[in-house]
Amino acid sequence: MLAIHGGTPVRAARPWPVWPQYDAATEAELLAALRSSRWSVSWYSPQGEMSRERRFAEAFARYNDAAYGVSVDHGSGALVIALEALGIGPGDEVIVPAMTWVAPATAVLRVGALPVLVDVDPATGCLTAAHLRAAVSPRTKAVIVVHLACTTAELDEIVTATRATGVALIEDCSQAHGTRWAGRAVGTFGEIGVFSLGAAK
Repeated sequence: MLAIHGGTPVRAARPWPVWPQYDAATEAELLAALRSSRWSVSWYSPQGEMSRERRFAEAFARYNDAAYGVSVDHGSGALVIALEALGIGPGDEVIVPAMTWVAPATAVLRVGALPVLVDVDPATGCLTAAHLRAAVSPRTKAVIVVHLACTTAELDEIVTATRATGVALIEDCSQAHGTRWAGRAVGTFGEIGVFSLGAAK
């Protein structure tokens, strides 16, 4: 019998853990950042000290076996920056999965390009190389592949398809932190890998 109907609560002795979880070390780091008076200044201080933001970006890049990393305000903004870095704009098409958060499609719209919604594999929730190939047109400049819920898209086939068609590959790894494909970190297969550190990730 369920607890709401008079049954014994399963977690009565152990309440559900609070989120986010933190410890004394995390608290000390937050206080140090607060007391540093460097809340919005990146890179290096006048005294030559590297900012926490830059130290984080470099550590996160190392964690993902990437040559470098850049911190921005959020994952949606990172997608816009990725598209702009690839020169994508009005008149261009970008393939995006039909099942994901709105950010890939809205990022494409924000740069003035047209998102082309493509079906996903029902077993993984990820875009497939076959769906990608079928959607490529002369106006297609990029594809945003989303590794949904820590499920990796079929990267070997997708990389082959993007190289064969001349389409740039952007990996949205916002739900795939620490995920690897064939021993290699996701986010390092395409031209640009994007992560989000939102609290729900």
